Amino acid sequence: GDDLKDRDQLLHAINDLSMEGANNHEIAKTLNISISEVSLAASINEMRKKNSND
Repeated sequence: GDDLKDRDQLLHAINDLSMEGANNHEIAKTLNISISEVSLAASINEMRKKNSND
């Protein structure tokens, strides 16, 4: 449902911020989420990149 859509938007936001050079701590503060959530999302983004490169 909407949960998945929100998570997807969050992943995009995290990805954009990290591309701009923000570290996990800055991203967590900006998006008002925990650093562990940022780390989790970052690894999901990495997996997606690897999968789309195949």
